[in-house]
Amino acid sequence: MTTEAESKALEVAANDIIGIDSLTAAQLKERVDTLLREIGENEWQLGKKFVQLGNSLLKVRTTRAWENWRFASFGAYIDSIRGEINRGRTQLYSTISVAEKLLPIVGEEKLEQMGITKANELKKSTNDGKTPSEELVNKALDPKVGVQELRAEVFRETKQPETDRGVYWDLGGFFVTQDERDEIKRAFDVATTVLNIKPDTPEHIKRKEITIAMCREFLSTYEKPVNDEDDVVEVEADQILGQPIEPEYLESNG
Repeated sequence: MTTEAESKALEVAANDIIGIDSLTAAQLKERVDTLLREIGENEWQLGKKFVQLGNSLLKVRTTRAWENWRFASFGAYIDSIRGEINRGRTQLYSTISVAEKLLPIVGEEKLEQMGITKANELKKSTNDGKTPSEELVNKALDPKVGVQELRAEVFRETKQPETDRGVYWDLGGFFVTQDERDEIKRAFDVATTVLNIKPDTPEHIKRKEITIAMCREFLSTYEKPVNDEDDVVEVEADQILGQPIEPEYLESNG
């Protein structure tokens, strides 16, 4: 039977390994639980709250505080909390990644000031070990600079060669099912082969070339019949794009 002194010694030894004492772990858990409750209850200042949550979850992971709370792994702890704010693992890990990449660069106060959406965009400038310029950080902090404008600036600083012509165009994102994702990926793989795009081609250039090629192919096939008033060829939408999207789908996935 373990004595009280032996139990205390085991607890101290465990905390030395984990890197956090029981009191601090309890305070950290209370902080995370409070943020989860505030995020779940209202939409006010969500950008700032998610940054704070990411900062706290990073501390949980770094100090292995989840072991104090009897979880088998950090992933198991994340699974236990994601339902409280109706977010998936990917979104929660994304907030942690933002904190991990940007805290050493901009600090906690500025990170909270820019909010999670802009912080996610700024994080892209840290790929390959790079550090965002002071000008880029200031744009992320500027409330007059929108997310799309910041995204364009990040793209310009990290990827767009100075010799490229044109302006940044954000095509936006959309929801897809797994089958639709697989179909799009197959189409891009085929286009990569047909267009003989080299493996070392930057991803943004690859996407541009494939998108333009697909547009040209579609236009060469259908533009003249559609625009020629003397020789109108009617083409059913579902013959080209598949079955039309039902309103229920849009409502449940929009």
